[in-house]
Amino acid sequence: LEKQRDRSLVGIPLSSLTGYERWVVRLPTGVLGVLTVLLMYWWGKPFFSYRERIGLVFLASIFPQLVVRSQEARMYMLYLCLALLQQMFFWKAHNKQSSWLLYAVTTAFLLHVHYFIPLLLLSQGVFVLWETFRHRDRTLLLRWAVWTAFPVISFMPWFLTHLDHIFTVTGPRFLREGDR
Repeated sequence: LEKQRDRSLVGIPLSSLTGYERWVVRLPTGVLGVLTVLLMYWWGKPFFSYRERIGLVFLASIFPQLVVRSQEARMYMLYLCLALLQQMFFWKAHNKQSSWLLYAVTTAFLLHVHYFIPLLLLSQGVFVLWETFRHRDRTLLLRWAVWTAFPVISFMPWFLTHLDHIFTVTGPRFLREGDR
């Protein structure tokens, strides 16, 4: 096969070092895949024993979807890696072991990486409401709402710009002429 070189700003210096475009393009997802497996060990620390975390890391390292996604040049491993970090920072902030700022920063990155993150925020909101009613203390709810509002506000200009695109591109496609 003929060697193809990447002409992007990142690909030009990296492909000149390695000579192979495909290897260079897939390297970040491979590194993120390894980092994700290591983060799963750290993520499970509050919930599992040492042996259970080793089993978690082993299963994650041989899980076919993680292996395949680590070999693709797509953003799925970045999404998973950031989601694990965000969940860890959320749990640590909830237990007053860490700052809410780290949670807000990873949430902001996640909102700009993948469109499923509002579902993750919704599940965290359900957990926060449950904890609020269980302990009859609103401080967790107020902290979560404030620190989640900052990333959501930073995301709103992109969302409002993209909202028009969503309805103009997908809207007419689903409506037949007789249904209008």
